[in-house]
Amino acid sequence: MTTNILPAQWSLWLLALTLWGLVFAGQGWAEQRQPNILILNSYHQGENWSDNEIAGILSALRTRRPHLVPRIELIDAKRFPTPAHLDFFKGYLVHKYHGRTFDLIIALDNPALDLLVGNANDLFPETPVVFAGINGYRPAMIAGRKKVTGVVQRLDAAGTLEMALSMHPGAAKVLVIHDYTASGLAVRQETEQSLARFADKVELRYASDGPVETLSQELRAMPPNGLVLLLTYVTDKAGRTFTREESARLIASVSPAPVYTVHATDLGFGVVGGLLLEGQEHGRQAADLALRVLGGADSEHTAIEESRSRCMIDYTVATKLQITERLWPDSALVVNRPISFWNRHRSALIPSFAAILVLTALSLLLWVTVIRLRRTKQTIHKSEEKYRVLFSNIPLGITVTNRLGKIIETNDMAAKLLGLSKEDHEARTLDSTEWRIIRPDGTPMPVDEYAGMRALHENALIEHVEMGIVRPNAETIWLSVAAAPLHLEDYGVMVIYSDVSERKQAEKALLRKDALLGAMLRNLPFDFWARDANQRILMQSDESVNLWGDLAADTASLQQFDAKTLEQGAANNRRVLAGEIISEECALVTKHGDLREFHHILAPIREGTEILGVLGINIDITEHKQILEEVRRSNELLSSFIKHSPIYAYIKEVVPFESRVLKASDNFQEMIGVPGSQIAGKTMEELFPAEFAAKITADDWLVVSRGEILHQDEELNGRCYTTFKFPIPIGRKSYLAGYTIDLTERRRAAEEKSKLEVQLAQAQKMESVGRLAGGVAHASTTCSA
Repeated sequence: MTTNILPAQWSLWLLALTLWGLVFAGQGWAEQRQPNILILNSYHQGENWSDNEIAGILSALRTRRPHLVPRIELIDAKRFPTPAHLDFFKGYLVHKYHGRTFDLIIALDNPALDLLVGNANDLFPETPVVFAGINGYRPAMIAGRKKVTGVVQRLDAAGTLEMALSMHPGAAKVLVIHDYTASGLAVRQETEQSLARFADKVELRYASDGPVETLSQELRAMPPNGLVLLLTYVTDKAGRTFTREESARLIASVSPAPVYTVHATDLGFGVVGGLLLEGQEHGRQAADLALRVLGGADSEHTAIEESRSRCMIDYTVATKLQITERLWPDSALVVNRPISFWNRHRSALIPSFAAILVLTALSLLLWVTVIRLRRTKQTIHKSEEKYRVLFSNIPLGITVTNRLGKIIETNDMAAKLLGLSKEDHEARTLDSTEWRIIRPDGTPMPVDEYAGMRALHENALIEHVEMGIVRPNAETIWLSVAAAPLHLEDYGVMVIYSDVSERKQAEKALLRKDALLGAMLRNLPFDFWARDANQRILMQSDESVNLWGDLAADTASLQQFDAKTLEQGAANNRRVLAGEIISEECALVTKHGDLREFHHILAPIREGTEILGVLGINIDITEHKQILEEVRRSNELLSSFIKHSPIYAYIKEVVPFESRVLKASDNFQEMIGVPGSQIAGKTMEELFPAEFAAKITADDWLVVSRGEILHQDEELNGRCYTTFKFPIPIGRKSYLAGYTIDLTERRRAAEEKSKLEVQLAQAQKMESVGRLAGGVAHASTTCSA
C-alpha cells in the first residue's frame, strides 16, 4: 500500500512545481508585453494644461509599467477649431493607423472625445476609451460609442468665487472670463449653472466675444470693489492663441481688480488663487482609471469620475493686494511664501559650522605641528637643500624610494602627472596594489615589468619603459619611464618619468585615421581606385575588385580589356597627371562578361602644386539610364494617351484654393477654344468664368481631401457634360485625374425620340378612333338595310 501512495504523492508534487513554473513564466511573459496605447490630445505642444495632463498620465502609467511608451497625437483644436479640421484629422488617423489596433485610447479634452464619438464606426470602433479634461459633460456626449469611461473636468468656479468673496467681503461686481472655443463655451455653460446662486449677492457679467484688446478695455473698466474670475482664455476672436501663462499674466497686469482662477497653471503669474484644478493630478487620475481598464475592468461599466480641485493662494499676490492673512482659508496651500534665513540655508549652515569646528581643530593641530617643525628645522635643512634645486627645476616627475621600495619623496610634477597628492603618493610602495598600470597594448602590466622594480632588483639603469598610469579619476596618462639605483644610505631607486600622452594620442589618432580612411575607401559602394605617377595601382575599393579583379596583385586581370581600351585609359591618366579633370560616360565589359555603362571621373591627386597620382571613380549608371528610358517611354505613352483621347481627359495638381492643369487632351479646343497643349500649367480661373472656376476648384479639393470619386453633370456654353473625377495620391502632393463626356447630342436625340414617341402614340389613338367610327357607321348601314 505504501508503494502505491508514494509515487502518487511525488506525481502531485511534480505537477504542482510544473504549474508553478508555468504560472510564473506566463507572468514574466505578460510583464514583458507592453500595451499599445494612443493618447489623443485636443490641443498643441506648449499648451500648459494639456502638457501637464500628459505629464501626469505618463508618470502614473510608468509607476506600473516603466517601459511603456504610448503614441501621442495632437489635434491642435485651439488654433484650428473648425469642423473641417476635425474631418481632416479623422482622415489622417484613418490613413496613418490603417490595419493597426490599440489596447486603449486616452482622449484629452472635448475635441478629442467629440472626434472619437462622432466617428465611432471609423476610428478604432472596438477600442476602449478613457477620457479626461471634458467640460460640460453629459451622458449624451458619449452616446453611440461603446466601452467609454473617464474623468469629467469639473472646474470649481462656485467654490473659487465663494473663496474670493470671503477674502473680499465688499466685492459687488464680478467679471467672468472665458474664450469662445468649443471647450470655452462648454465651461461657460457649466459655470452659469453653478454661479446662479450668487446672482443676489453680486453682479455677474461674462466677457464679450472679441479680440484681446476688447477684453483689456473691459478689465480696465472694473471698479475697485470688483473681482475677476478667469475660467479659460487661450484663443481670442482674432484667432490669436495664448499659453495659459501668457493669458494669466496679461489679464492680471491689466485688471485693477483681484484675479482668481480655477486652473493651477495660472498660479504664479499675477492671480491670487482659487480652488484649482491641477493638470498633472487630473492626468494621474485618468491614468489610474486607464490602468484599471488595462487590468481587465469593463470600461463600459466603470463609473465615470469627477476631477479633484485644491485650494491654493499665491502669497506674493495676496500680500501685494493687502489681503489680511486671517481671511485666507485654513485649508489653502500657500505658494511663494518667503522662507526664513535658517530654513533656507539650513542644509548649508550646519555643515559650515561643522567645517569651522574642524578647521579650528586643524589650525590647532597645525600650530602644534609648526612648533615641532621649528624644533627639527636644523636637522632637515641639509636634506631639503640637497633635493630643492633638483625637485624645483627639473620638468620631470621624480619618485625616490628606500631599499624596500617604499616611496619616501616626490616632487610637484609627479603629483601633476600621476593625479595624486604628495601624501597619497608617499603612502605607497613601488609594488603597491593601488597602482593601475597598463602596457602599450592595453593589457595590465605585471609588477616585475615596472621600471622601478626592475632597477631595484637588477641594481641597474632601466630606460625607455612606456607605461599607462590610470589616475584616480579613471583618466589614463602615458609616461616614458627611466629608473636608476641610488647608492646612498637608506635609499633605493630614483624613478624619473615624462608625459608622452600627446605623442601616444597622435600616433593612435594617425593609425586610426589611416585605418578609417582605408576601410572607408575599401567600402565605398562604387568602383574607386588610385594610381601613382607611374600609373601603378595603389588602392582599389572592394566594388572595384569585384568588377575588374585585383589590378595591383593580378596583372592578368588587365587582359580582359582590349588594346584600344587600355590605350585610352593610359592616355586619360596622362591627361590627368598633366592637371586635367575628366568626367565622361563610357561602356565597359566587367570581368563577369557584363556590359555596363559608367560615369567615369578622373582627377589628379595633389600635394600643393605637385601631382602625385590619379584618383578614379566609375559610377554604374546602367540601371539609372534604363529607368530614365522607361520613365521617358511612360511619360510619352501617358502624354500621347491623354492628347489623343476621344473624350475630354486631364490631370491636375490640387491645393486647397487652386487647381492647376498638368496635362489635357487636344479636343478641349472644341469645348473652350483652347487645345490641351496650351491648357497645361493654367488654373481654373484662367480657363473658365469666375463662378464656374470657383466651383470646379472646390470640387477638385473635395475629391483629393476626402479621397472619393466625384460624378456630376454640368452645363457650359449651352452644352451638357457628365464628368468623373478621382484622386491620385503621390507622395505629399495631391493630384486628380478626370474625364468629361459631351452628352449634348445624346440628350437632344433622346428628347427628339421622346417627342416622336408622343406623336406616334397620338397617331395610333386617332387611327383607333377612325376605325371605331368606321365600324359604327358600317353597323348603322347594316341595320338600316
